[in-house]
Amino acid sequence: MGKINDISIFGHNLCDHRTKPDPKKNTISNYDDHMICRGVKFERKIKELNRLLQSGDIEGELSIANQEVLARINFLDPLIDKYDYFDEIFGATGMPLLTGLAALGAAGYGLIQGAQSLSIGLGLIQDDGEHHAKQALGYFCVAAIALVATIVGAITHGLSLLTRPIATAIEGWKESDENRFLVENSVQSTLGF
Repeated sequence: MGKINDISIFGHNLCDHRTKPDPKKNTISNYDDHMICRGVKFERKIKELNRLLQSGDIEGELSIANQEVLARINFLDPLIDKYDYFDEIFGATGMPLLTGLAALGAAGYGLIQGAQSLSIGLGLIQDDGEHHAKQALGYFCVAAIALVATIVGAITHGLSLLTRPIATAIEGWKESDENRFLVENSVQSTLGF
């Protein structure tokens, strides 16, 4: 898969990103650019997860979960910048709430699919040709992944709130060549995404 900033239509880059914040903008505007950039990356992960869920590729789902968990275990790394620390604050507070809600929703939908499969098996409702048991298993996998992400995220980001500033004080700011900020004049920014 290409990098996020490789997407273009008619020569216009839809995801024009940069590695550093815009010095002409204030902190709030730069953090908004940063969160939009992260949102684009998150949306890609969700689309990939949905594709795997629809195809029934449980190993692929678990592989994505493993990658995400390992990427979150960075509590000994120095900070890149203040926006990185804001991410830790959001990761310790907002993300556990959101992933917990996602786990609850996926488990609920998995229960519905399981109940439909059971009802079809008992002859209470007519078979609609869908594989409800397989779908239920997929949604339970998503719920388990979200629950693990909730627990691991809350623990690692909570710990990172303390340890990463200390690591930064000892080692200095970490260099990064990852695209982390949206460029203001990109097509995506112009369209208001």
